[in-house]
Amino acid sequence: MPVLPPLPDRIGAIAAPYLPPEPLDSPPLRWAILGAGGIAHKFVRDIERAGSRVIAVGSRTPGKATEFAAAAHVPCAGSYEDVVARDDVDAVYVATTHNFHAAAAKVAMSAGKPVLIEKPIAPSARELADVRRAAEAAGVLVMEAMWSRFLPHYAIIRAFVESGTLGRVTYVRAEHSQRLRGVARMEDPNLAGGAALDLGVYPASFIHWILGKPTMVQAAGHLTDRGVDADGIAMLSYPHANAVYEASMQVKMVNSAVVAFERGRIELPYEFYRLSEIRVVWDEGSDLYQEVWSMKAIENYGFEYEGAAFARALATGQTEVSGHGWQDAAEVIEILDRIRSDIGVVQGE
Repeated sequence: MPVLPPLPDRIGAIAAPYLPPEPLDSPPLRWAILGAGGIAHKFVRDIERAGSRVIAVGSRTPGKATEFAAAAHVPCAGSYEDVVARDDVDAVYVATTHNFHAAAAKVAMSAGKPVLIEKPIAPSARELADVRRAAEAAGVLVMEAMWSRFLPHYAIIRAFVESGTLGRVTYVRAEHSQRLRGVARMEDPNLAGGAALDLGVYPASFIHWILGKPTMVQAAGHLTDRGVDADGIAMLSYPHANAVYEASMQVKMVNSAVVAFERGRIELPYEFYRLSEIRVVWDEGSDLYQEVWSMKAIENYGFEYEGAAFARALATGQTEVSGHGWQDAAEVIEILDRIRSDIGVVQGE
């Protein structure tokens, strides 16, 4: 099993108490997956590192669940209704495209199953509110699968923000761009395609996680010939800080992020949303002191940390996971709604 490398001295003195518990120490769950795409394969692999396993997969496409089960060594396959009805399924992970998240989650909730729903939970604030009402009526634990928020290097950022060691946050920037033009689901408005919902959800969530709900969002970007957002850049304003969001499906970038404080900064130089590298820089007047913590040797994405958080919340009878509840998910999708609207995306009623 992957082991986190030791923290450097200064980072450790501030952040060690904030690191998440070892995923293997969480209660084991037996999962069913609804949707058989690429992210579902990553979940199958990573969730084992939380002591859990996927025992069933469901799909609306005939034969797709069976193919997935064979490739991923999952013992059972069937329809959504088949797998959520199983007595041996403890929780359900919804891994469909955005436009099908709500419907799939409702199938699981109607069977009384707790649900982890891929981000964003729904392609608009209106639809998210509908899912929330269904979850509250069912009385089950539901969480958005914004897995990045549960990673160890995010805990380090939280430690510096809350401790005030570097002063107040004054600026945040985050980008997520991949060359995904021509990918059918990304181009299709009927599948809630476009850069913002698939890629931009990461920088939007990162900025919100640090600074909260903005007082103003202004965005610009470009539409494809089918009317989805090909790219976008946004300025988010706060009483004591500003933030810059960037997302594009037209070009591959290093996907970095930075959090600037009054007396230093934290840099995530590449793929900030997954296990990668974090640099903390102290501005000490005429000198700069830097420490680096790298997780490059860990090959998995880190889904086990969100899975462990979900399992602990379920074991204690929660219907929301502390630190990433309904209000967080709603405020992030409201940011994305505004960005898409400013760019010119026509959203459904």
